[in-house]
Amino acid sequence: MPVHADEGWVIESFQAQIDIQPDGTLRIVETISVDFGTLQRHGIYRDIPVLFRYDEERDRRYDLRVESVTDPRGRRHQYQVSRSGAYMRIRIGDPDRYVSGRQTYRITYRVRQALNGFDDHNELFWNIVGPPGWPVSIRSLKATVTLPRDGVQQVTCFQGPAGSQEPCNASSTTRTASFEATRTLPEQQYFTIVVAFTKGIVPEPRPDLVARPRPFTRYFDLTPVTIGGSFMVLAVAIGVLVWSWWTFGRDRRYTTLYYLSDNPSEETRPLLASDPIVVEFTPPENMRAAQIGVLLDERADTLDCTATLVDLAVRGYLKISELAADGLIERLFSQKDWLLTRTDKDDRDLMPYERILLQGLFEKGSPVKLSELKSEFYTHLSKAQESLYRDVVQRGWFPHRPDRVRLLWAVLGLLVAALGMFVSFGLGARYGAALVGVPVVLGGLLLTILSS
Repeated sequence: MPVHADEGWVIESFQAQIDIQPDGTLRIVETISVDFGTLQRHGIYRDIPVLFRYDEERDRRYDLRVESVTDPRGRRHQYQVSRSGAYMRIRIGDPDRYVSGRQTYRITYRVRQALNGFDDHNELFWNIVGPPGWPVSIRSLKATVTLPRDGVQQVTCFQGPAGSQEPCNASSTTRTASFEATRTLPEQQYFTIVVAFTKGIVPEPRPDLVARPRPFTRYFDLTPVTIGGSFMVLAVAIGVLVWSWWTFGRDRRYTTLYYLSDNPSEETRPLLASDPIVVEFTPPENMRAAQIGVLLDERADTLDCTATLVDLAVRGYLKISELAADGLIERLFSQKDWLLTRTDKDDRDLMPYERILLQGLFEKGSPVKLSELKSEFYTHLSKAQESLYRDVVQRGWFPHRPDRVRLLWAVLGLLVAALGMFVSFGLGARYGAALVGVPVVLGGLLLTILSS
């Protein structure tokens, strides 16, 4: 029902007919007559409790199925059923149509596993109405309970706020129990009935018990099992990381001094191995500065491209001149700027990434100031980096682009961490053993960090 106060309408009568079926199911028909007066409303809500606290760790659940919602003549009302916390909410009315004045709603539904079993009798304990309820009073309330056959032993009922022992009118025959409120029930008050009847009339009641959701504060219970399990998973996670590095993370090397023997055979670099250091006074195999930079840090970055520009100037493809500041203040406070001038040297012998950089520099002509390239040259820089990665892979220095390999391992680490969080959440919610999944999360995060 609406949780906010709603003045101006009233429930004139509430009648409940509860038929206990031979299989123990309750078939309930509620007839609710309301008077909206001059208010324009779509209809009403009906909240029926279906989840109750049973003990410290479990809740009791009722299986409720709505059969129909009609008026007294059997014409169907539009309705929607949804779960709201411990309640099943039936929203009655057409959202595109308003009603006012007197309206009557007849709700028919079935409830399973709501009966209680005791040693010497069975029992129906049922709140006909109660919080959250409606924000209006109920002027008249009646309820009737019918058994499949004779067997009523005792009946009673209570009305009023929670915990009230105020009695209401209760009477019975051998098969039927009748109840009636003795006064108007204000909002948020209960009307509770109890019917005890002979065992054997219905199958022995068995409550449907479900584990209560564990609070987050108990997800990380410290027990010998969770602590021991956490250390075991931690050992496995470390072992997997070490195996991954041992299998995929170590560099390759030639088995001989290749520049002397021309022997192309390779091997994975042994642990703690040291290679002989040979002094060379020129770049090996005429390698370019950017290529050496990628080999050293496995990245084609801005520093490699900058080194390429200087190398191109050394090789005569452009000239770099420092621009002097005009005045004293400019010389003291302004940053240095450089003038780049293209030479006539043919660039057909340049490597693809070198040509991209050179042509990008002088896209708008020569000469050009370095300060003028800041907002435009980055696109050419990115293309040059892509070309440099392709170059080192084509030469066989890397089996795959190192930036993509790092990304792959980083994504794998994040997926492992996400899986670990999912496992931790599941174990914590069900068993309080979230600690067991924590090493998986840490292992995934560590893998992501190491991949960089």
